[in-house]
Amino acid sequence: MTSTYEHTEHDRLIANVVRLGIIEAVDHDRRRLRVRSGETVTDWLPWPTDIGRHYIRWRPLRIGTQVVLAAQSGDLTQAGIVGMLYTQSLDAPASGDAAPEDVDIVQWDDGTQVAYRVDTRELRVHSAGDLYLSAKGTLWMDAERIRVFEA
Repeated sequence: MTSTYEHTEHDRLIANVVRLGIIEAVDHDRRRLRVRSGETVTDWLPWPTDIGRHYIRWRPLRIGTQVVLAAQSGDLTQAGIVGMLYTQSLDAPASGDAAPEDVDIVQWDDGTQVAYRVDTRELRVHSAGDLYLSAKGTLWMDAERIRVFEA
């Protein structure tokens, strides 16, 4: 027969398999994060990465970001961040009159934005500051708006 303690511990582990939390502390040098979920604060967790076939992306994360934690067997010491969620304070970026489903957007806090519409093959870059472009060979731009530069 199982005890009340065993039932309680089993319920706690099941509840910890997937949890929502908020990034509470960030160590950029070690690429580690602490997450608060309810009254629980995790130990330092591995940084979630974005790695493709031909790229590795660095994205410095911020305190206050809502995340989804997945913990093997419900053990939060083995948790990993498997996703991030928009919140009212960290909402999705907007791009003028383009509907969100029509455009991929990367936006920084100062308003700088890169937006791409695959259906029209239109790439828009808005820089809140100076914009520098460089290439090893010829840099091709829309000839009607900007000259073509030869490197």
